[in-house]
Amino acid sequence: MDLTEGDAEVPKVQEVLTELPSGAVSLSGDNGVYKFIRKEGTSEQKPSTGSKVTVDYTGKLEDGSVFDSSSGRKFTFNLGKSEVIKAWDLGVASMKRGEVCELYCHSKYAYGERGSPPKIPKNANLIFEVELHSWEAEDLTEDKDGGILREILNAGVDYTMPNNGAEVELELVGKHNDNVFDKRHITYNVSEADEELQLIPAIDIIVKQMKKSEHSRIFVKSKYGFGAAGSQKFNIPPNADLVYDIKLVKFENAAEAWEMTDEERLENSSIVKEKGTKFFKDKKYLKAMVQYKKILDYLEHHDAKEDQTELLENWKKMKMAGYLNLALCYNKLKDYAETIHMCEQALKEDPKSEKALYRMGEAYFEQKMFDEARKHFLEVIKINPNNKPARNMKAKCDQTIKKLKDAERSKYKGMFDKFSKQDEEAEIRKKVEQQKERAKAKAAKKVAKTDESGEPAEAVNDGMKNGIAEAQS
Repeated sequence: MDLTEGDAEVPKVQEVLTELPSGAVSLSGDNGVYKFIRKEGTSEQKPSTGSKVTVDYTGKLEDGSVFDSSSGRKFTFNLGKSEVIKAWDLGVASMKRGEVCELYCHSKYAYGERGSPPKIPKNANLIFEVELHSWEAEDLTEDKDGGILREILNAGVDYTMPNNGAEVELELVGKHNDNVFDKRHITYNVSEADEELQLIPAIDIIVKQMKKSEHSRIFVKSKYGFGAAGSQKFNIPPNADLVYDIKLVKFENAAEAWEMTDEERLENSSIVKEKGTKFFKDKKYLKAMVQYKKILDYLEHHDAKEDQTELLENWKKMKMAGYLNLALCYNKLKDYAETIHMCEQALKEDPKSEKALYRMGEAYFEQKMFDEARKHFLEVIKINPNNKPARNMKAKCDQTIKKLKDAERSKYKGMFDKFSKQDEEAEIRKKVEQQKERAKAKAAKKVAKTDESGEPAEAVNDGMKNGIAEAQS
């Protein structure tokens, strides 16, 4: 059964659902969803928005006929993400682990005017028996590796969330082994926190997924915390897992590219480029990349006319700086595939860019693709014969390729010599065997003659031995 919701909006329900059991409570405030607990849960905690919940259920029409059931196979969905009907998002959010309840759902909170043919008629009120088995907190990491799990304690308001560069005001409490090590009220710009603030990477990741006034708890693996270094300031040991309670008090988003004029986009690109360069010099390559990516976001499109040559030229130079600086960061992080990709984008803007070709050559060299690297350094030298670094790298490629070829030749020569020696030894063995066979044949003839002449057998045997001995010598 498809449990995705019916109507996009839920108007106030005028009529009251009938035949409700005594003790049923309203969850929607408009008589649209009621819950009756059949079995109390075993914990005080309840799942929050974004939690991955696992339930068993049986769905019935008002006449008691069953239209669907999980039949013990369990059903999993992400709570509060509109993956199921509205009644379920409301009902399951109110349940405790192990709880069994009945949800009485007005059609507006189920499948509405459309129904779900052929089993559910249009405008059908439904009854679900639901058992909540377990849930997992929402995974906020890009790779879904369980490194940052969120439980929403207060859902917050509005739908907008902070972007990179937004000024945010936070209340946060950090814990390690249930001991508070950090309790602050801070204001900073997302992805641009000063080193002195000592904010772990998980903070930026969750803040960009929070709403105003939202209060959430995150469980942070060391990879997204203070990592292998720990924190001397907060007395956090290496590879420590952490827990943070965070409230987003308010925020003001950084201006988006579509809100700016072309001149403002260039001006803001110049500002973030300077920030990125500062981070790069401090070897904070990930923070630098955030700034350089903003350049490409700002300069994705322009409204300039063809005769605005100066603006267009500056636009191209700044966009090239974004690609090339990102390539440099990826190179430092040893992500050579992305280095090459950024250089390819730069070459679309300027096919004769020495920096793009050189950095591609470096990336290919690090991947031990020496022929490809040599080709790119040669391209640089063709454009600028005086480019000394390119000439040095081309010579390094030549030396490496020669060494590899010499090693290959030596390897095959050794194999050839070995096989030649084996062939010679086989030929010698063959000749020895042939000589033995001839000696045997010669001795056999003597035996035949002895039988005719009556010579003693010992003499014949001595003759065979002598013949074999001659052959072996």
